[in-house]
Amino acid sequence: MIYQEDIITRGSEQLFAQGVRVLQGNRFAPTELGHLLKLIAYMTLNGERAVADMGCGFGEVSLMMTSAIPKARFWLVNQNTYQLHHCPMIPEFTLLCEDMCATSIPWGSVDLVMFNYSLCHVDTLPALNEAARISRDGGKLFVYDYARTGGDNELAEKHLFAHFISDESFKETCDRTAWTDVETIYPGGDDTPFREAMANDALYKSIFKDLVPVIWKAKRA
Repeated sequence: MIYQEDIITRGSEQLFAQGVRVLQGNRFAPTELGHLLKLIAYMTLNGERAVADMGCGFGEVSLMMTSAIPKARFWLVNQNTYQLHHCPMIPEFTLLCEDMCATSIPWGSVDLVMFNYSLCHVDTLPALNEAARISRDGGKLFVYDYARTGGDNELAEKHLFAHFISDESFKETCDRTAWTDVETIYPGGDDTPFREAMANDALYKSIFKDLVPVIWKAKRA
């Protein structure tokens, strides 16, 4: 029997061998570097000293951020051991093979919690509860994902192991989990990498027809 984690690992192995380090199908620039620079600009970093990268992939977002906030400590959280073991081994990083909804990160210790293409893979309520637990008062939440504007998640769950939520649903969950001042940004971008990786344009259109790239930002009450 082939399990979900096995499929994710096989896909990760293929992408890593191809030189892919950013596991985000919608891009803001043709190169990974250009995309990351624009993504990080949306974060409006301001000297954060502690960051939780929830569902960190290969750690490339955090690695790029070390230049913008060089004194920061990063917790990289990922249950996929292949991805986690291919993250950079640098002093600023603590790698945690843990559930994004139940980490060992200390209470109130984080200035910024981010979910980049990862919130869709967990239940939103416990994930945002955990993010609130580890965040200091006034800390920031940053989510880059897709927002659902209609339809359902049947195909997304079957093919991507993902469950996308609406902007309204995200804001309602924030209200229940100590996140305030929610800002919604629809950044656009180019989904060619994701579309090409799927190699089935009809299926891709069926999955993504009611999804739009979104950035959500919020503050810990």
